[in-house]
Amino acid sequence: MYSSLRMLMSLLSGRWSTPAMTASLAGVKSRPLFDPPKDMHNRMSELVKELQEDIFAMLRKYEPNHWQELKDEREGLYKCSRYMQDGDVFEKAAVNVTNTKRPISAGMFQKRSNDGVRFSSTNPSDYMLLTASISLIFHPHNPFAPTVHANYRYFETVNIKTAAVEDWYFGGGSDLTPSYVLDEDGVYFHTVLKNALDPIDSTLYSDWKRRADEYFRIPHRGVAGSGECRGIGGVFYNQYDDRDPETMYQIQRALGKSLNDAYFPILAKRKDTPYTAEHKQWQGLRHGRYVEFNVMYDEGTKYGLIHAPQTAESILVSLPLTARYEAHHKPVPGSHEEKSFNIFCRPKESWID
Repeated sequence: MYSSLRMLMSLLSGRWSTPAMTASLAGVKSRPLFDPPKDMHNRMSELVKELQEDIFAMLRKYEPNHWQELKDEREGLYKCSRYMQDGDVFEKAAVNVTNTKRPISAGMFQKRSNDGVRFSSTNPSDYMLLTASISLIFHPHNPFAPTVHANYRYFETVNIKTAAVEDWYFGGGSDLTPSYVLDEDGVYFHTVLKNALDPIDSTLYSDWKRRADEYFRIPHRGVAGSGECRGIGGVFYNQYDDRDPETMYQIQRALGKSLNDAYFPILAKRKDTPYTAEHKQWQGLRHGRYVEFNVMYDEGTKYGLIHAPQTAESILVSLPLTARYEAHHKPVPGSHEEKSFNIFCRPKESWID
């Protein structure tokens, strides 16, 4: 089982970062190149609610029971969390929406300033932070059915005195994390993502696929510390404000709407695959890698636990229900486990011919 939260929190000092993460966060514009439409926050808020309903409706076809809902609606906040554990198909699953319109925190203001945003005022109390986001994670019981994760988000910082938007960006992505890599699943998942992006911009998939491979990497793992991916990636993009916001909105919509098509046919094919206790042990080890990445390297998890520890339950809902750690474990040569491990250590340049 994975270690206690107190031990995990000790890893969140901010020293755990990688060149890939630094690169993914670099290059923030001093001011956006494009002014966002004034209704973008409202549109994104409605979009993430719509996506939650679409995805949850599909989830209920596979897992009709066990669900709980926590909703918090008040001025400046809409939060809806739907989650379950110990189901028939999933050991744990959640799809959460959070939309906010609140004064920016001093910590967030400082972080964006450190990222290169040049606010017209140095006083955080002069600004409101508007956010709209959806995040989801599905951990199936069956070791041959992969975990999937996705999130789509929009951030906007508004000067209260001038009503000017001084900072805005989109971010998100989706990625697949199998315990056992099955080539046809990888090809299918990546093809759906590429097909969602190509009508908007045919250059995006290859770039964001590479970013996903770089970001979802555990630097201290792999062969001789060469690094190891937690899964087989997907697409990842962060702090994007370098193209017009309408295009970015359409990208968010296209990717969000593609999630059901990208994941659930794989789940349907794998959820009833026969498996052994040895297969579950390997799944537990891969879950352990998932935990390591999320609590040591994931920027959203680290930031949330440091600056909003009161929301730890919501932040850590992404962790699998069970995980396993074995000292000096090595997969059996020639096994499916070794084949999968080798792909985690050396991601495929392309899943699509």
